[in-house]
Amino acid sequence: MANPITFIEITSNNSKEMIDFYQNVFGWNVYPPAGEMEYRVMDPKSPNHMLAAIADPYSKDKEEWVAFYIGVNSVDETIEDVLKNGGSIVVPKFTTDTGFTQALVKDNKGHVLGIQEQQ
Repeated sequence: MANPITFIEITSNNSKEMIDFYQNVFGWNVYPPAGEMEYRVMDPKSPNHMLAAIADPYSKDKEEWVAFYIGVNSVDETIEDVLKNGGSIVVPKFTTDTGFTQALVKDNKGHVLGIQEQQ
């Protein structure tokens, strides 16, 4: 499948308060942060092994969002396409502590999307 959904991310001020909700309501495992960020990976027990996360906002303006990540061949090329089609950059290209290259963008209607290079 080209450009599959690879990850889901929910950011909220004081994301620690969301841990019990996702554990108690959906039975998902929520793991402690692996790095310095307030960023917890969750296992929604999806048949395709897709993971999710809850985190404190980390964009420059501390915007909260629910975003899904789309696997792409090149973050740089996809950012170019986003900009050409009326979108914008929320968080520029970066590499996570765990080695994923990604960025967050907005579509032409302002919805936040993650893009992540497929490995």
